[in-house]
Amino acid sequence: MKDTDYAYAVARIRANERYLLSKNDIERLISSKKLSEALGVLKERGWSTDGEKGEIENAIRGQQKALWTLLCECVPDRRQLSVLCVQNDFFNLKAALKCMITGKDAQPFFAYPTTLDLENLVSAFKSHNFEALGGDMRAAAESAYNTACRTENGQSADIIIDKAALKIFLSLSRESGCELLQSAAKYITACADIKIAYRASKAQKGLSFIQSALSGESDIDFEGLSRSAAKGTAALLEFLQKTPYSKESELLSKSSAAFEKGVDDAVTELMKKAKYVFFGFEPVAAYYYAKTAELKTVRAVLCAKQANIGEESIRERVRTLYV
Repeated sequence: MKDTDYAYAVARIRANERYLLSKNDIERLISSKKLSEALGVLKERGWSTDGEKGEIENAIRGQQKALWTLLCECVPDRRQLSVLCVQNDFFNLKAALKCMITGKDAQPFFAYPTTLDLENLVSAFKSHNFEALGGDMRAAAESAYNTACRTENGQSADIIIDKAALKIFLSLSRESGCELLQSAAKYITACADIKIAYRASKAQKGLSFIQSALSGESDIDFEGLSRSAAKGTAALLEFLQKTPYSKESELLSKSSAAFEKGVDDAVTELMKKAKYVFFGFEPVAAYYYAKTAELKTVRAVLCAKQANIGEESIRERVRTLYV
């Protein structure tokens, strides 16, 4: 599609950017004395904070639904939105598989927004018929299901699904023709491999396991990453210091939470370039990631308020805002 085909979409996105939460809004949330006061701040900003699913979850789900409705209404070709939901779609694949095995209801564990028909997804695992999923997702679901049933090893099934998700994410980002999104996908994939390697090193996993778990799709030297992780956490962090991901190495040395926040912040900073793009898919993708980061921050703040966690600890969890 031509960039000018997105003129209406970009106009809608720009109009909605003013409803994103500001630093002042987040500070008011953090300074709230209790959860009900924080929810009141969100209600002032147009959020729905009532419902049967619980106040926090209802507030988040309402915004997720509004986000997806907006994007579906304004983009000229909804198929382009698939790239934005790859991670949620494959997370839901894992949730459906695990809940089928354990006999639990999968609905509370699903991530939104998603392009999947979640009822069909659950039915696919119950009937062991994955044809309706189509394409690469069908192959990943069938392979993960067979592996889980044969080996009774949920971790092996997770590896299959995670690797497929990263491969498809990169492929769709290239197909989108959106350079900003391709850069984000490249960075997110590299950080996913770093996280896998770090967890494996902490668990003292062997080289063969680590190499099977890594996506092999990132720009980090595969042999160097896997072999350093097999030697332990210190060796892995030392290896990463010699790569373009030295900052991520420093964040990992602090905590996994600091690393996750750092990755989200880096993606947000990257997406801010879309503020100077007037046509094309870039502003749409940037708004999606901006809203996603906002929702992570709100969830963290509200859950912290519910648990009576102090303000300074809450501030450590706050993501960089797009606005």
